[in-house]
Amino acid sequence: MRSSGWGTVSVLVTGALLVVRVACLLGQGEWLVFNTQNSSLPGDGVWGIDFDTTGRAWMATWDHVACFDGERWTVYDRQRLAVGPLVYFSSISCDNRGNVWVGTNAGLLQFDGAGWTIYTPLNSGLPDWSVSGVACQAGGPLAGPTLWIGMHHKGLVHFSKGKWRNYHSGNSEMPGDQVVSLHLRPKGELWMGVFNHGVVRLWGREQFTTYDWRNSPFPSHVAWDIASDAHGNLWMATADGLVRFDDREWQVFTIYNSDIPDHAAKNLEIDQEGNLWVGTIWSGLMKYDGQHWTVYDTTNSPLPSNNIVSLAVDRWGNKWIGTWGKGLAIFREGGVILRAEAQESSAPQECALRQSYPNPFSVVGHGRGGRRISTTISFELGRPSAVKIEILDTMGRLIRVLAARHYPEGVHAVPWDGRSEEGAPVPSGLYFCRMLCDGGVFLQKMTVMR
Repeated sequence: MRSSGWGTVSVLVTGALLVVRVACLLGQGEWLVFNTQNSSLPGDGVWGIDFDTTGRAWMATWDHVACFDGERWTVYDRQRLAVGPLVYFSSISCDNRGNVWVGTNAGLLQFDGAGWTIYTPLNSGLPDWSVSGVACQAGGPLAGPTLWIGMHHKGLVHFSKGKWRNYHSGNSEMPGDQVVSLHLRPKGELWMGVFNHGVVRLWGREQFTTYDWRNSPFPSHVAWDIASDAHGNLWMATADGLVRFDDREWQVFTIYNSDIPDHAAKNLEIDQEGNLWVGTIWSGLMKYDGQHWTVYDTTNSPLPSNNIVSLAVDRWGNKWIGTWGKGLAIFREGGVILRAEAQESSAPQECALRQSYPNPFSVVGHGRGGRRISTTISFELGRPSAVKIEILDTMGRLIRVLAARHYPEGVHAVPWDGRSEEGAPVPSGLYFCRMLCDGGVFLQKMTVMR
């Protein structure tokens, strides 16, 4: 440990590699910096960051997808994802059912906890190959995913209950077809940044309203990012100022009328205390508490670059900052919290999936006189919840739905006899039990032996 211009420097060992950990005097915060030289981060340009239902961080670098649980990295390259050598990954989003969605120039990737699926114009309702981003609409565990998908060239796609619908300038009031940002407000309306057309609001899946420099105080050609605060205000990042809109009045923050050092804003996040965090193109990270601006850059903090391309805040208040070419920084004023299990151990779980028993289990004989041994899958609910129990193979394909209904609080059990939905015995091998409930998504491995 040694002192520095920023504060105290120590070393964190993660994945058998060393990461610089700095206690910063500015705001009494702490920083972690990860890059390809000191960790298993697969790329130094981090284009997207989001968190799954268990609190793990998922990141899109140019040619990899990475998952970090605070201690271990899991890295998926193009070969592991079964995509071509020219595919790049530009955005990442996690829904409340445990799915991870990755936007690429060759379709939309989905990870459901067990395996990967790619959706393209050849096997889905996507109108084009290039996906700019995904907004995931919250839904119950018995319903499938509901997505709003931004396209680089073909407008907007809505996906729900297996059905796809494409909105574009030729069949709707969409003013343009290049969607660069998506944001779902708590009350359900969708806002999106559309290149050269400012920001667009979609009401009820049919009514579009466009706000740009021609009909409003909106100052720029597009909103690069959009966020909602607890007071119902919309915040929008543009190249010509930071915008606040309360559904009636507009306010634009620039270097000329406020203390912000750069009005070329790229990313927005709002933390649990209501602070607004802004990633800029040239001037680092800004915090706005409603009255004062605080700036973190390479001159007064361990931030590795002032060019921020992605920004996210996790459930513990850590700020995850993806940079262009200089890796990932994590910052928290009270000290970075990485080990999710240490934080959650003190809180009662809303639901839990227990290991099936017996495991492995055998299925011997299938006709009259044969002996069939099933395994029992137990789960516990801290409150009443809709629950879905599924069996998946190692490719993520659905083998059988064992339960799909509401359960009361308490401990419950469902059997599985080693058969598929059609009643056929499954081959020997590894399978996954997946439970979806109001408290999240849970997986357990099980082995069938014959």
